[in-house]
Amino acid sequence: MSAESSANRFRLGLLIALSIALALGSFWVLEVLRKTGGNDLPDAPRSAPDFYVKNFTFVKMAKSRTARYNISGDVMTHLPLDDSYEITRPVIYHLANNLPPMVMRSERALVNSDNSEVQMIDSVDVDRPASGTTQNFHLTSEYLLLLPNDDVMKTDKPVKMLMGNNLLNGTGMVANNATRQLDLANSVHGVFPPAPVR
Repeated sequence: MSAESSANRFRLGLLIALSIALALGSFWVLEVLRKTGGNDLPDAPRSAPDFYVKNFTFVKMAKSRTARYNISGDVMTHLPLDDSYEITRPVIYHLANNLPPMVMRSERALVNSDNSEVQMIDSVDVDRPASGTTQNFHLTSEYLLLLPNDDVMKTDKPVKMLMGNNLLNGTGMVANNATRQLDLANSVHGVFPPAPVR
């Protein structure tokens, strides 16, 4: 065996040993990075619903420990991205002192995380029967924003309202139940039949 052949074998052995050491070192570095870096990565925000409830009723209590309003519906779905809720076929009963309950229905509703805003969407229908000195009230629209804490409902869509025998149509509305104030913004048209003769 010649010296040149021995030198070639030595170089080849050294090259193989270095290649194996480099491969094992790379594998070790990747494992260390995976184990330490995996726990530090934040979870991606979850956008898909994470739970739902069928045929539910939710009751909101006032500070006086009386029921203020309740919401029921076919399905309530929680949306974790903004901690809101989507409700299919909601029915909301607004309970006020000395007045019959106002019943609000729509095809669906969106409720924000702290229940301070309820958006009623598609085929909105609001009813309050007459009682005492209060006339019956009926409202229809395609969209209604409820602010339960302020006792306000509003919309920028067309509305049709029947109060007793009086009919009002308009686009854009703010109704404050606490102050008994009603504002219509645009395209207002009213029909007020004469009072019955006594």
